[in-house]
Amino acid sequence: MRKIIRYVFLIIIAIVILIGLLIYRFFFSMNSLPKGELIDSIDSPNGNSTVNVYLVRGNATVSESIRCEIIFNDRLINKSRNIYWKYRQSEVNITWLNDQIIKINEIYLDINKDTYDFRQDKNDE
Repeated sequence: MRKIIRYVFLIIIAIVILIGLLIYRFFFSMNSLPKGELIDSIDSPNGNSTVNVYLVRGNATVSESIRCEIIFNDRLINKSRNIYWKYRQSEVNITWLNDQIIKINEIYLDINKDTYDFRQDKNDE
């Protein structure tokens, strides 16, 4: 009887962990953002990095959003990483301050480590 209770307990723990991971993946991670339509592509001053800007179109219940991803051109694998996600925004102003620091709509980001996600911004509306 103790073995059955232990197995049931382990199965319940595994299900809770799986549900937690799914909630994180789809509601908090920047890896599951919608693709959107490419509206601009801006190279860094030295040409080693490129920021692609996407407009994610809204509909009757959802507003437009801006998603920016960084691509490191100087690496063997040009894997992209989302660095900016802003809801209720359809225009973007991007300025490279140097080869590593970028300003996207008044948000300063180090392309190697920083990200901006409006869902984690306490100052956002």
